[in-house]
Amino acid sequence: MLSGIGPAQHLQEKGIPVIKDSPGVGKNLQDHIAVGGLTFLIDPKIAIVMNRLVNINSALRYALTEDGPLTTSIGLEAVGFISTKYANQTDDWPDIEFMLTSASVNADGGQQVARAHGLTDEFYKEIYEPINFKDSFSVFPMMLRPKSRGEIKLRSKDPFDYPLLYHNYLTHPHDVDVLREGLKAAIAYGQTQTFKRFGARLHNPPLPNCKHLPLYTDEYWECAIRQYTLSIYHYSCTAKMGPPSDPNAVVDPELRVYGVSGLRVIDASIMPTITNGNINAPVIMIGEKGADMVKNYWLGQRYQRRKKRRADRILVTSFNSTSINQSI
Repeated sequence: MLSGIGPAQHLQEKGIPVIKDSPGVGKNLQDHIAVGGLTFLIDPKIAIVMNRLVNINSALRYALTEDGPLTTSIGLEAVGFISTKYANQTDDWPDIEFMLTSASVNADGGQQVARAHGLTDEFYKEIYEPINFKDSFSVFPMMLRPKSRGEIKLRSKDPFDYPLLYHNYLTHPHDVDVLREGLKAAIAYGQTQTFKRFGARLHNPPLPNCKHLPLYTDEYWECAIRQYTLSIYHYSCTAKMGPPSDPNAVVDPELRVYGVSGLRVIDASIMPTITNGNINAPVIMIGEKGADMVKNYWLGQRYQRRKKRRADRILVTSFNSTSINQSI
C-alpha cells in the first residue's frame, strides 16, 4: 500500500499516488490464536522456573560443556492435534492444536511472560502471584481454522509508522465454540492418569471479569476465552492468491501481482486461508516454490531469446543463400 498498490480510496486518504487499485490488499487478515492461562501445578521440581534455570551454575555449564538446562527449548516441548465436535469427523483434519509447555506464566514471577501475554499487573497479581515460581506446565489450545477475518490499514504514508491492525478476533461465533471445546479438552488432557503421577492439578481461580458466571460452565469458559486469548503471531492472507474473477485476489497462481508487471509477492500473505498448523514450514515452501517460478521464468526468457537468435541466424543464412542463387 505504501508503494501505491491497494484500495484506491484508502491510499488517496493517506496522500499516496495510486499505481494500482487492488481492493484485496490488507483484507482477509487471519491469525492463529490460543487460549492462555491453563496452568497445571505439579509436585516434582522438573519444570522450567526462571530463578532456578538462569543462574551462574547453568550459565557456566552451558559455556563449558554445552549442555544443561539452558539447552532446553525454553518451554515449548511438544505439540499435538485434536478434533473437536465442530471438526469434520469424516476426514483427518483436526481443528485444534495443543501447544505443551513445561512452564507457565508464573515461571518468571510476572516479569516477561505476563507482559508478552498482555496481562495487566492487577490480573497477574490476583491470578498468578500466589503461585510465583512454582513448578507447573501449560496447555495452549490453538484454533487452526478461524472464520473471523481482519484487516490491515495504513496509519500514514510514513513507512516508519506502525500500521493499524484490526484483528477482529472472535467476531465469528464458530471461533468461540471451537476454542471452548479445545479448552475443555485441554483440561481433560491435563487430568489424565499420566499427569496425575506428577500431582497435576488445575490452577483455576475465577477470572476477574467472569466471577458472575458459574465455574466450569460453557458460559464461564466463553467469558474466559474472551478475557485471556493470545496471538501465536501467524499473521497471513492479506494479499491472497486467487483467479482473475475474484475481485479481492491480489496475486495470480504464479504469485504475480494483478495489474502490475514485474512484481511478485512470495510470503505468508498470499495464502487464501491460513494453513492448518504453524506457518513456518509452509512459508519456507512458498519461498522455495516462488523462487522456482522466478528461475523458470527467466530460464524461459533466455530460452526464447536463444530460440529467436537461432531463428534470426537461419533467416539471415537463408536470405544470403537465396541472394547468391539469384546472382548465379
